[in-house]
Amino acid sequence: MRTNRLKALAFAGIAALSLLSSACSKKSSNEPIVPPAPNPTPAPAPAPAPPTSDLDLAKVVIRLQIGHLHGKKSFHYLPSEADLVNRNLQDEQIITYTKQGNEWKMSESSAKIGKQDVTYTLDKLLAFQWKNTRRINPLTEQEEGSDYPQYGILFECYNSKGELLAKQLSAKGAYQLFIYPSDVKDYDSQSAITTKSDFSDVFEYTNLDTEDFTKSAHHGQTKFRDEKDPVNLKGYAIFPKLGSQMTLNFDLYATTKGKLEGGNASPVYAPNATAKAGQRLLHLSIPLYVFGPYSMKQYAATNDIKNALRPIDEITAGLAEDEDIEGKEVPLVKAAAHRLEKILGKPWKEIGPDFTDNKLSPRANEQTGGSFY
Repeated sequence: MRTNRLKALAFAGIAALSLLSSACSKKSSNEPIVPPAPNPTPAPAPAPAPPTSDLDLAKVVIRLQIGHLHGKKSFHYLPSEADLVNRNLQDEQIITYTKQGNEWKMSESSAKIGKQDVTYTLDKLLAFQWKNTRRINPLTEQEEGSDYPQYGILFECYNSKGELLAKQLSAKGAYQLFIYPSDVKDYDSQSAITTKSDFSDVFEYTNLDTEDFTKSAHHGQTKFRDEKDPVNLKGYAIFPKLGSQMTLNFDLYATTKGKLEGGNASPVYAPNATAKAGQRLLHLSIPLYVFGPYSMKQYAATNDIKNALRPIDEITAGLAEDEDIEGKEVPLVKAAAHRLEKILGKPWKEIGPDFTDNKLSPRANEQTGGSFY
């Protein structure tokens, strides 16, 4: 009897468990079904990082120095002690840029004139027209005349500590500067000037890169750099088109992909595709005006520092026998004087005396040195 009761209880327990299991099963079927998490889509492979330069470049100083040649690969600058009112008429014009955030801004320049330290800010450059007047005198059979002026261009880069980056920029195959004009116009008419493809009719640059940027190959202190590895930080330019204005551009590249195509480097005015594949570190643009003939240096100056102004209407033939013995350039010089008034935004009486000051002030000469590139 007892055994039968135990069997009945066991059967009832099994039935209860069965009902409970059925209820749980029904409850579970009423819950939302959560789909399994999908496999994550693989992220696309990152694009190759563009080549970069770790150069600490914080300041650029561009020097434009009027001078002459002792041969195609020897430029000579003779600094003057003239402290002029119009800094653009100094024999050395300096424009400084500093990096402010991601932009390059024109900043104050420091210069040494004679024994004085001065500061000023320029927003443009001026240049005399280059002209070749060399000829053989039929009486003496000697060459006369000249082919100048040339303008030395020094492109100096400094790091955030104020240190010159000459060695870094001169590293083999590492960097290349390009210099080229754009927006070339006649200043007086503002009409566009169509230039040659290499710009040589308005701007021509000769590279004088040396293995040591701070020394001159003229004195044998260093050697000229391999022409297949130009940097273009040091050289000279000529500006043949009188009355032209242009934007002079400076593009500095880290040439991480190389410089050569077909075994040759790019000309200074146009980077090839290989150079462009590197990293452009900066682009600077400066207005430049070819305002007058070189004979103006003589025509506009007097020989008396106390009476330094030569009025425009007193610019006459016979005042520049070294450069214009026949006086053919008198009208060009007078036009240049008026052109300068517009470019500098002031009357001739505030400009003209600088020509006399520059002429009569002490300067280095061929015997006392100066600076060779």
